[in-house]
Amino acid sequence: MKQGLLPVIIAGIVGLIVGIVAGTMITRPDRERTKAAIAEAQANTEKVQLAAQQQLQNADAEVANLRNELSRVTAELQQSKEVPAAKATAGTYTVREGDSLWKIAASQLGNGSRFEEIAKLNADVLKGRENNLTVGMQLKIPAK
Repeated sequence: MKQGLLPVIIAGIVGLIVGIVAGTMITRPDRERTKAAIAEAQANTEKVQLAAQQQLQNADAEVANLRNELSRVTAELQQSKEVPAAKATAGTYTVREGDSLWKIAASQLGNGSRFEEIAKLNADVLKGRENNLTVGMQLKIPAK
């Protein structure tokens, strides 16, 4: 919903009520009561508009805070996924028949889903051939 739309809708509803009240009361001889009712309705309309504007400002501020928090968390998540180039290695592993990076990660690191760490750490050796390991290939294994 657009920022200025809520106050306009509220003002329209209150204006409709004011019109109904004024139309009903004009038929009565007491014009002072009519003027007082209209003034009160206008004052209430202004209060409602101010309250709606304040709520929109608060919502905008909250959205801005949430966007900042999302950016911060996204940056942290990205950093946690990156394997530093200088990360210590636990040693090397010699590829055997039937090995895959998943199997190596599972046996050497205890979790097959860490195969990407091995791939990143050995990018120079693998040269984009993560699925074509050759028997005897030496791979660096990251620290557990």
